[in-house]
Amino acid sequence: MKDLNAVVEMFAIAYPGNARFVVESVPAKVLNHFIASQLDFRSTDRIVKWQAAHPDWAKDVGAALGAFELDAWAEGAVREMQAINLN
Repeated sequence: MKDLNAVVEMFAIAYPGNARFVVESVPAKVLNHFIASQLDFRSTDRIVKWQAAHPDWAKDVGAALGAFELDAWAEGAVREMQAINLN
């Protein structure tokens, strides 16, 4: 994921007409590919509960992407999700 910021930026330069589509797909890709793989067998429960508490999470991903802080954002989200009590 460390190179995702750069890849998205390069794609936007090479294919400006499709840049918005790519940027809008980043939150789902980060959630499904990076974050879920860092969680335990109850990842879906953790993600759903976390999303309910963070309704603007997709916008936050976009902001982190634009600021080249996506890795830090995702790592923080994983820590928050891991700390969720599901009992």
